Amino acid sequence: MKDINEIAPGLTNAGSPLEDVATAGQPDEQHLRSLAEAGYRTVIDLRTAGEDRGLDEEDVVREAGMEYANLPMGHETVEDKTFDRFRQFMTDPGRRPALVHCSSANRVGALLIPHLILDEGKNHEEAVETASGVGLRSEDLKRRALEYARAHERRP
Repeated sequence: MKDINEIAPGLTNAGSPLEDVATAGQPDEQHLRSLAEAGYRTVIDLRTAGEDRGLDEEDVVREAGMEYANLPMGHETVEDKTFDRFRQFMTDPGRRPALVHCSSANRVGALLIPHLILDEGKNHEEAVETASGVGLRSEDLKRRALEYARAHERRP
């Protein structure tokens, strides 16, 4: 798969933390159409209903032939069910390649941490480094993501 920066030039905080998973801040209509042309199947939008996207993202995504999933997540905290749903999306190969985005990629990074640890086999440090590399800046969200991961890790 081509690099996300080649597929969607100018996409804020674009990253590729996993094969077939791109992360970013808010895409515009051309970014979404370019992703569809490149073979992306799903767009996972973490923004809440009250956040302005600058377009009817759901319609643009569906018209481009991709699945749109809204998994609203605030800036302050994350519920276990949000981590659970995100992990379900990420472990479903039929939804990849996928773009996961919020407004800046901060929330994307937070949701990635448990997935990287629990589903991809990364250690905590690697997961935090990867999440920070794609936009995670919030210490509170990082702490919450690590709490969730620790609570769900299988103990020998």
